[in-house]
Amino acid sequence: QKRLLLNIRLMEATIGKFPTHGQNSSDGLAIVDRYGRLIFSRNSGVNVGRSERDLGLGARFLELPNGISKESIWAALPSDHRCEDIRMIEIDGLVKGAALSVKSTDTSRSSLSPSRPTVAALPGVAIGKTGLKIVGKSDAILAALDTANRIAGLNEPALIEGQTGVGKELFARLIQARFDPTGSPSFRSINCSAMTPQMFESALIQPPGPGSSASICFDEIGEASAEIQLLLLRVIEDYRVRLHLPDHPEPSLRVLSLTNRVMLDEVAAGRFRRDLFYRLSTVILTIPPLTERGEDVLLIAEHYNRKISLETGRELLTLGSAIQDALMAYTWPGNVRELRNLMASLHGLAKSRVVALADLPESMTAQRLGEAKEADLLLADNQRQSAASSLKYAELRLIENTLRRHHGNLSKAALSLGISRPTLYRKIETYGIRTARGDG
Repeated sequence: QKRLLLNIRLMEATIGKFPTHGQNSSDGLAIVDRYGRLIFSRNSGVNVGRSERDLGLGARFLELPNGISKESIWAALPSDHRCEDIRMIEIDGLVKGAALSVKSTDTSRSSLSPSRPTVAALPGVAIGKTGLKIVGKSDAILAALDTANRIAGLNEPALIEGQTGVGKELFARLIQARFDPTGSPSFRSINCSAMTPQMFESALIQPPGPGSSASICFDEIGEASAEIQLLLLRVIEDYRVRLHLPDHPEPSLRVLSLTNRVMLDEVAAGRFRRDLFYRLSTVILTIPPLTERGEDVLLIAEHYNRKISLETGRELLTLGSAIQDALMAYTWPGNVRELRNLMASLHGLAKSRVVALADLPESMTAQRLGEAKEADLLLADNQRQSAASSLKYAELRLIENTLRRHHGNLSKAALSLGISRPTLYRKIETYGIRTARGDG
């Protein structure tokens, strides 16, 4: 009886809600409950049956071992069914089923195959044939990409520097892919901070033979020990000698080094050999931190949202305006790597596919609450200093001080004030406040 009542409510919540599909006699509509059981079918071809068995109303049409969601339905659809649209059906605030809209080309039997909605590609640069991509369109990242392309045109040692987690190895792979777009040369990464001299020596590949090409990427070069620095200097010198041997065609050996340290400071402090530094840094590429890349933060978040969804089969997360504001206002000490880890965590731990502020880690929410308290204290201080001042004047000063503290970044200022960006924009126009940076 309860199941019958639920099925009726599912149909009531669906019929008539598909204006371009359910009303047309040549279009199909199927409704399933949260267990994948078929409770309604109109011209969908579903209740005609699959090739291996008959399938009628009440039978299990979809296998949904991980629960019902758009992604699980796409994955479970049989190969002979094409779905134009999927809408989740909520009853009393909970997802209890789904409606599948089908556009039929044969009213006697719909030959249907899975079809996923297409999404626009995110701006960025694909890295050769690796399947990797550097995502972003900010001025800072475009300048770094332009420098990387110029470096790729030179067969000179390159030093790539930047904070931890900014994606230095991605740029190293991009340079190699640009250097030889055929994808044939080898790319070898060696972590200089995690090896003894003996391990380092055995890890080094021999310089390429005549006519061949390869890349060696020395990761964390700034943490190499004195012994490893000396060994590396000898290897490079030996390679330079080989280049000038008679009748020995010049091989292509790309030497790339990565570091999160300021290498000139390391040289000045005597922790890194000056002669080795100049041999490794004919050209230098600096990767900007995430906080200098503006709304690339949101693009990268969406990139990993899609990537993790595809890899795991989970439905895409929805990041509302409050979540986007929090992402934009956060300082990202771990840069792109921290953002990637956050998206992976949200995919696994968020209580709903619509992410809430409570789903964010404490490190982000604590910063937001701290700034909100700071704004409250500033308002109280302004009111004490001038008892005769009006509330509007206090609000004006609060907004001005908050904008100044955040260097004109409207996203951070709005989050600090505990208001939305549209509300802040409206107040700025009302009071005629001049901002330094626009929307940050």
